[in-house]
Amino acid sequence: MDMPIQRLDRNAWLVEALKILSREGLAGVRVEKLARSLHVTKGSFYWHFKDRDDLFSGMLDYWADVLTGDVFKEVLACRGNAKRRLLKLMEVIEETRADRFEFAIRSWASHDKTVARKVRKVDEQRLGFIKGLFKETGFLEAEADARARIFIHFQVAAPGIRIPLTKQERAALRKRRHRILTGS
Repeated sequence: MDMPIQRLDRNAWLVEALKILSREGLAGVRVEKLARSLHVTKGSFYWHFKDRDDLFSGMLDYWADVLTGDVFKEVLACRGNAKRRLLKLMEVIEETRADRFEFAIRSWASHDKTVARKVRKVDEQRLGFIKGLFKETGFLEAEADARARIFIHFQVAAPGIRIPLTKQERAALRKRRHRILTGS
């Protein structure tokens, strides 16, 4: 019996490619492997992408637009003051696992100048956004900058820390981190 052909959107390919990038590095991100992993034909890939370079570009855009830009949009839609929005940012990153590809992207950037430029641009956007929230809570420029950098360093490193926490422990840690960073 023939298996029905599954149709995927572009984002399904991008997420799977980012998963493979995280596990195997850039060399592992191959069209055949992606198609097998997604249980579809290679033709589906070419429906969504011109070639492998187009896939790579899409992976970076997904990381920047969805795992950063969409997170910021959700935080900005949150009612409440800047302290509440900072807590919401922590919650959204954790709940959506928006940080799950950080190591893979940054490793890729260490070998590719184009990727490094994109990472730098996203880091600057993140720093500006988060620093703005800290300034809105009343911190002066230098203090807001330092707190935003600490926030970002934690979020980038956290996925690589393999010490398991329960859901309750993660929530308690998030609240403590928020209290430390906002001074409340």
